[in-house]
Amino acid sequence: MTSTYDEHVERRWRWAEGEDGEAAWRWWSARLRDAPALDLPTDRPRPPLADSRGGSIDLRVAAPVTAALGALTRSRDATWFHLLLAAFQAVLHRWSGQEDLVVGAPWAGRDHPGSAPVVGYYVNMLPLRGDLRGDPSFADLLERVRAAVLGDLAAGTVPFPQLVRRLAPRRDPSRPPVFQAALALYRNHLPELGDLPAVALGIDDGRVDFGGLPCRPLPLPVNRVQYELTLLAAEREGGLDASLRYRADLWDAVTVERMGHHLQRLLAEVAENPNLQIGQVDLLSDAERETVRLLAAAPRRQPDRGQPVHRRVVEHALRRPEATALEGPGVRLSYADLETESRRLAAALRRAGVEPGGRVALCRAGSPTAAVAALA
Repeated sequence: MTSTYDEHVERRWRWAEGEDGEAAWRWWSARLRDAPALDLPTDRPRPPLADSRGGSIDLRVAAPVTAALGALTRSRDATWFHLLLAAFQAVLHRWSGQEDLVVGAPWAGRDHPGSAPVVGYYVNMLPLRGDLRGDPSFADLLERVRAAVLGDLAAGTVPFPQLVRRLAPRRDPSRPPVFQAALALYRNHLPELGDLPAVALGIDDGRVDFGGLPCRPLPLPVNRVQYELTLLAAEREGGLDASLRYRADLWDAVTVERMGHHLQRLLAEVAENPNLQIGQVDLLSDAERETVRLLAAAPRRQPDRGQPVHRRVVEHALRRPEATALEGPGVRLSYADLETESRRLAAALRRAGVEPGGRVALCRAGSPTAAVAALA
């Protein structure tokens, strides 16, 4: 019997407030107790308020690697989702140093027989907690992920908004609650229609056929993101395509490209040897290894502690005037801007009677304008 979307929403909330829902809530409460926020290194200081401006980089895993990884999943009674979640957790661990982290994942909510033909948003977000303690091998991590995901699904999926409300985590306006990174895998469950995963990912060579009407996606730039970092992957013939989407106020594209390349290298390494420990996987490219070598060989320079900081700003403004000196919400100052603005404010202070050694109060601490005032 076909149900309506309103009936689905009512049924889910009624379930969540019933005996089965309470049991699921107790499971998730225990699973997520004291879960830490993901704290990846960023290119810029984290702003006090999260910004949804985003970007994306594209990745591809070659067919031979994909074939080897597929064989690994079959030998471990795992799925592609388990494998990608383990790989994503491993890279996040290597970048953050955290052994305990949470990754969100969308899960289809069409668990009622009448829901298949109903138009509506059935997806629920699941916060999946990862355990990388003891530097496990990738094979061991894959088994941990598989067991954890099966346990979480067996417990039941509490609607995520209700889960957040009941967990009542300490809210940080600079981060999404509960998890900051997410993973989604698109698989082709309807091959007769064409390359649906490619269309979902926005890959321009994807083709689908809706009742004789051929369609292809029109790729659009990613300007807005919901989470700090999201891995979208599509299993296709001849390999695995992926997109790594990121908050542009935290990272530059070149940094996320490095992170994406590290994910590709990890997948290639564990495809050859799944018994490698996560900490032993060589993520560095030849160029990165050469950079590390040069940095290690470079003579260490002692900082010039005798020169005032405002003099150093002037020197840097002469060498690289257009380089970014300060950046905040809606504000970007180059070194030339910083030097000009601070000099202008210093002149205003002198006209107001401020003399060397005098005291000047500063407000708006932590903002670019406060830095201009301090230099003045």
